Amino acid sequence: MDTKDVTFAYPSNADQPVMKNVNFSFPAEETTFLFVKSGSGESTIWNLRLKFYGPSEGEITIDGHRIEELDTRWVRENITLVQQESVLSKGTVAVNLQFGSKDGILPSLAEIKQACDLAMLTPVIAHMLLGLKAPINAGGDTMSGGQKQRVAIARARLRDTPILILDEVTIALDLANKALVWEAIRYWRKGKTTIVINTMSSRSETKTLYTS
Repeated sequence: MDTKDVTFAYPSNADQPVMKNVNFSFPAEETTFLFVKSGSGESTIWNLRLKFYGPSEGEITIDGHRIEELDTRWVRENITLVQQESVLSKGTVAVNLQFGSKDGILPSLAEIKQACDLAMLTPVIAHMLLGLKAPINAGGDTMSGGQKQRVAIARARLRDTPILILDEVTIALDLANKALVWEAIRYWRKGKTTIVINTMSSRSETKTLYTS
């Protein structure tokens, strides 16, 4: 995944670029860390990568193909973005996890369990009276920030796309659970394209937990 001389301004403020002549590369089948200042526009990078917008200048490529030439559905089916603020929908825990299914095929109970174990979500579900059938309201307000992040990570594991972008995904977890989740992600994503985004302030902790 490469970005070459990309300049971009949102249509609502076309005279004020939020990115100007930006260049970077994310090697395939490797994990890359991107540490940014808070509010430095990292969300814009992924909006462009997922084809929600197109660059004003320059080019973005995936495996050497200009992103404009790639089918939008293909791009979004092959890239998973997990953000700090995870969005949950009204339904049950199981229903929210099943949003991770691909090609309309619902995951098996064994696959759901594997994903929950990786995200350290299993202990949370065990304390819910209805388990996987526990209701979640729109927005997931009945769950803590850390619990919502675990659901989103488990959902990403079920999707298991070739490219995974993790944007501050463990910020709401305590240190012990962060370490366990990063260890599981490292094992799962070995040999797969993974991009880990964190703020500069958490640079040392993130690299230590992921690589130790």
